[in-house]
Amino acid sequence: MPAYDFILSFKLPSNSDDPAAFTDALFKAGCDDATVGVGKLGTIALDFTRTAANAEAAARSAISAVEAAIPGAEFVNVKWIS
Repeated sequence: MPAYDFILSFKLPSNSDDPAAFTDALFKAGCDDATVGVGKLGTIALDFTRTAANAEAAARSAISAVEAAIPGAEFVNVKWIS
């Protein structure tokens, strides 16, 4: 299966949430194929390289994993890296 590179951005449930507090939960939820960006309170970005049957499946599985790790996180966008 091919690997797909993309960045997912999420708004955290509370603007005061420290994104670094979620790194362990993200790893346990299956986001071990991502680099987590925690530069801004209230948001989090994950740079994925995910293997899947197609690009849509890669992004959907990653979004589901993040939402499982961070209940209430709001998906903002996906940026595909070529």
